[in-house]
Amino acid sequence: MAAVAALALAASADKARADGDPASDVVNAQLLYVSYQYPPPNPLATQLGGLLERTRAKGYEVRVVVLSDRFDMGSIDSLWRKPQQYARFLAQEIAPLYKGPLLVVMPNGYGFNYRGHESRRELKLLPTVPIEADDGILRSAATAVQRLAAAAGVRVTAPPLKAAPTTNPEPSPLTGYRATKGSGVQKVVIAVAIGSAFLLAAAAVLLAVQGRRRGAGGTD
Repeated sequence: MAAVAALALAASADKARADGDPASDVVNAQLLYVSYQYPPPNPLATQLGGLLERTRAKGYEVRVVVLSDRFDMGSIDSLWRKPQQYARFLAQEIAPLYKGPLLVVMPNGYGFNYRGHESRRELKLLPTVPIEADDGILRSAATAVQRLAAAAGVRVTAPPLKAAPTTNPEPSPLTGYRATKGSGVQKVVIAVAIGSAFLLAAAAVLLAVQGRRRGAGGTD
């Protein structure tokens, strides 16, 4: 039983490592992942999502990840402030479901990856877009998306910036998802700890039952 518990714990640890990158759980199917610091209904996040939907409708789909601090990285925090390396890593993570253009925005720069395609043009273009501070990073991301789309022959304007509604609207099926602080590795570690405690408790019960049976057999 101890060996089974050890194997189960190892499997749980592998899952923790695999699930420790919060953005990969979103942009494999959605257009936008935004830092937990800019929760809905942040008007700039809503505008960026609308721009991505317009861009996609015109034939250029790009998925965007906006990261503002180390918490956004989950267990991949070694790639914090390394946007190009993270873009390559994330593109590989989501490749089974999405292989198109991927834009990563961090406070210190951009990362871009388009699996199977040369990205020299995009990587030369992106540094010309300054990254604003605080939630201005969302505005910078929108400008970068427009520049990338234009380089691909697609002209698109962002939807009007609207004031935040008093109640949260229903999220868009394409872009209505946001991160939460601790949404990555912290929750997974907690789940692993609970699972491990359960396995150890089950092993202790089984050993106690086996001990009682052996003791009962010795009195016959």
